[in-house]
Amino acid sequence: MILRLRDNGDNVKQLQRNLNKLGSALLIDGDYGPGTRDAVIDARAALSLSARSRESDRHDRSRRRR
Repeated sequence: MILRLRDNGDNVKQLQRNLNKLGSALLIDGDYGPGTRDAVIDARAALSLSARSRESDRHDRSRRRR
């Protein structure tokens, strides 16, 4: 599942919980706002991952083919 800015719900809450386990201090509110976005960027940097995952790149390419 790909989560984006302004998404909300249980999947975002789970993401926020996981980010907090990695050291973020997010409110678990289920809203993917600027704070969650910044925490994702920080976590990716800490884990030496690119800003966009390979999975999301494949998803984007497949959507363009349609």
